[in-house]
Amino acid sequence: MMERQEKVPATQAGKTAPGDTEYEFLLPFPQPMTRPHMAVPSDEWIYLANVESGMDVSTLFVARTARNGDVDTSFGRGGWIAEFVEIRFGEPIGLWLREGGGVLAAVKDSNNSRFEVALICFTEAGELDSTFGDGGKIIHRIEIPGSPSESTSCKAASDVTGDEQAAGSGTALAVADDGTFYCLLGSAFGPFYALMRLQSDGRLDTRFNGTGYVTDGEWAYRQWGATSIVVGSDARVTVLGEFYDVTAVPVRRLVAWRFNQDGSIDRSFGDDGYAFFDADAADVAPENLYQMSFDHAASLPDGGVAVCGALTTVSGTTYQEFGLLACLDASGKPLDTFNRGKFLLYGVVGAYQASFRGGIAVQDDGKIVAGGGVSDSPVTDSELLAARFQPSGSRDLTFGDGGARRFKGEDAQINYMRHMLIDSKGKILVAAIGGPNNSGSSMWSFVFQLTGG
Repeated sequence: MMERQEKVPATQAGKTAPGDTEYEFLLPFPQPMTRPHMAVPSDEWIYLANVESGMDVSTLFVARTARNGDVDTSFGRGGWIAEFVEIRFGEPIGLWLREGGGVLAAVKDSNNSRFEVALICFTEAGELDSTFGDGGKIIHRIEIPGSPSESTSCKAASDVTGDEQAAGSGTALAVADDGTFYCLLGSAFGPFYALMRLQSDGRLDTRFNGTGYVTDGEWAYRQWGATSIVVGSDARVTVLGEFYDVTAVPVRRLVAWRFNQDGSIDRSFGDDGYAFFDADAADVAPENLYQMSFDHAASLPDGGVAVCGALTTVSGTTYQEFGLLACLDASGKPLDTFNRGKFLLYGVVGAYQASFRGGIAVQDDGKIVAGGGVSDSPVTDSELLAARFQPSGSRDLTFGDGGARRFKGEDAQINYMRHMLIDSKGKILVAAIGGPNNSGSSMWSFVFQLTGG
């Protein structure tokens, strides 16, 4: 079991360089739960969420804490709340601040053959918000596309009735300037995805594709992996993921695609709405590319998208995983001013693997922070990784040790980053899990705050 680390401010500990740890604490929920999420309402507080998954129902936990981990006892019942949601095998996919106070949580069914999501809204005091959904909760259920020809929207409406208790990233939940918000249901390898647009009260916004959602994918020949969304100032939404098509060469490619406000594909983006990327985008020989992924995305100031993930190469029997970082312009093309228009690959000398699967954020000065992990062994040791880059793609040598910081949870041998944010003062917040081994039952959720600057 991980013990709570003594909460010592970095200024007292003499740690003032960018990337140093200011605080580390365990989430104040029953452990273990392995998908922590965060939202930052102010320079003082953090909202934290996690889900205890069940075969029939799941339990959502939400807390509000100070930056040192002390719970705000004015929130909920002594600082945190637990709410049952009628979602099987629940997994949190987003936590978002509500205008005027409060917080919205999204919990999906982790079984990718079902599109079910619970949206739960709390007031600033930690009570269910009666203005949202039905008594603060709403569930949406969308049919999986049932045939190869059914590839734009499904025929069933959201399952919301007045008689039942309705219960409903990060990067899978994103809010538009007009108060509507988008929710993405999908996974890295698909085969299906659903993108929903919802009104501020949680109901489907039927101005989007006439139904409030779009879906696509097939079981066998055309599979869509979808992992992240970014909403522009014009409310157009970009989806990032992977596309598998047995008729194409190569059969697997990374992809970004964009929808207009009405749910139609934005044909001005990429090649008729879709921007595909293969080995050439990363300057890797096709025969050496084993696998690559888009995992998290963030908006760039000029309307483009910064996206991070991982890329694995193979040479004979040797495999090497790298962190992947890319910047796309507003039209879906690789940004010429970032890494000479190519995807950036980040490796650690002597490490078994490195990745940027933990999160991404863009600072006000245009610097990009990517988060993930480093493994010195495939099974016995892994660390968290935060790296900062200039807008050009070069490492920011003022951050951490030569542009990156490797760190671990207290007493944790195995560590995985789950979520990363930057607050209004440039502080870097990391939600992660760790433990003595890879067993989920042995892992604990914790939060780091790193200095920015």
